[in-house]
Amino acid sequence: MSIETVLVVVGDEDEQRAETLARVAAEETVPSGAEAIVAYAFTEEEFGDAVQQFGFDRSADQLTPGDVADRVAGVQAAHSYLEDKGVDTSVHARIGEAGPETFVKMAESRGADRVVVGGDRRSPAGKAVFGSDAQTVLLDAPCPVVYVRGDAA
Repeated sequence: MSIETVLVVVGDEDEQRAETLARVAAEETVPSGAEAIVAYAFTEEEFGDAVQQFGFDRSADQLTPGDVADRVAGVQAAHSYLEDKGVDTSVHARIGEAGPETFVKMAESRGADRVVVGGDRRSPAGKAVFGSDAQTVLLDAPCPVVYVRGDAA
């Protein structure tokens, strides 16, 4: 199976590991000439806060969630790293639910052949009590998922 599209999931907790996620995505995309999509999700409130923080004109018709997400430090780091490696890269963001199901839907709608997602090491009890967003992506994504542990950076 050839890889054409890799979805790189960047969340609020991924600022420190964004470049590592991008490096792993580049390992998947560069040999095959695949594209990378850096994915991010905002809640309505987070989007409004980001628009204000980054000085965007919210009334502008051409303003997209991807434009705003590209200013988020983790997204910016991943996007820049991939572009520097010569990977055809875009940023895709959604407003609404910012949970792992959003990234599963993005992978489905974008026809991703791989998903790269990060997470922190947790004990089995920690997973049972708090759940795991990365685990949801691992189990529900429509394609293979590459998991990058938080301490692997």
